[in-house]
Amino acid sequence: MRKLSNDSMWSVGAAGDMVRNDGYVVLPLQLGVDWAAGDQQAQAAGSQNISETGADPYFSLTVAFVSASGRSFTTMDDYSVSIDNEFSRIGVLFPPAESITTKVPVTVPSDQVDDGLWVVRNARGDSVFISAG
Repeated sequence: MRKLSNDSMWSVGAAGDMVRNDGYVVLPLQLGVDWAAGDQQAQAAGSQNISETGADPYFSLTVAFVSASGRSFTTMDDYSVSIDNEFSRIGVLFPPAESITTKVPVTVPSDQVDDGLWVVRNARGDSVFISAG
């Protein structure tokens, strides 16, 4: 896993190979949580410690599939895919959770899947690219 930035509370990585389905792809995503980094960011912003309020990765991170032609497809483009352990349904995390594995389904036309990759981005624009495998 890689941190989104040096001071980010989130680390991300693939928990396995991307799964191709009819009309959509799924990234098995591993998320790591650094509560101390989250608390430092919250304190710098004058907010309550994130370790006390919890953090919802779905509202903190954007996950997109980027085709070889540069077109991006995000989890927010189409909510027609519903799978077990879906990223949008994780909910709020609290300590002592340090890592979780989830699945990110994204609707992608089949002719856009080859040679694509994944990008996970936070609100500040920090990004980690993940091979589609």
